[in-house]
Amino acid sequence: MAELQRVLSQEQGNPRIVLDLRDIVLIDRDAVKFIANCELAGIKLQNCPPYIRAWIGKEEKNRL
Repeated sequence: MAELQRVLSQEQGNPRIVLDLRDIVLIDRDAVKFIANCELAGIKLQNCPPYIRAWIGKEEKNRL
């Protein structure tokens, strides 16, 4: 995740960034928060598994 954060920070402001989550099968809370923040920053999530999408929704509700 640290490497992904580094790469994304270098691409900050690029409206064409897409994260393909097709191969994600195991994820922790920190990673879900990171992905949720990426989406809030305008990064498109592609092939996001339903359980991750639901978890992102729960994290966003907790943020409010």
